[in-house]
Amino acid sequence: MAGVRVVHAHEMGSPAVTTPGMDRREAFDHDGVWAGTLRTEPGVLTGWHIHAGHDTYIYLIAGSATFESGPGGRDRVEASAGDFVLIPRGIIHREGMAAGSAGVEAVLVRVGEGEPVTNVDGPEPG
Repeated sequence: MAGVRVVHAHEMGSPAVTTPGMDRREAFDHDGVWAGTLRTEPGVLTGWHIHAGHDTYIYLIAGSATFESGPGGRDRVEASAGDFVLIPRGIIHREGMAAGSAGVEAVLVRVGEGEPVTNVDGPEPG
């Protein structure tokens, strides 16, 4: 890398693969790192997806979210503004809004190899 680089908000575009219910914006995608932002509207439940070769780190700036995973999607955790979330590579999951949340705004960083995200039908039945 030659020096400090700034990607202004208006320069970020949509990544090649998107997940229903999410507005992801890509700032960087190189050398095994993907970084960008995420916004959702109130009441959204995203589609099931997986980051097969990437660990995903999420910092919630605003709102509260739920994360469902595991057999039948029965494992559920909740995070709010100021919290960090780690989604290990290979976990099929989806995000939703916690009760009363007015949507979510977050920063995403993925570290790994391969496609950053793949949409799937859902986890194995529980």
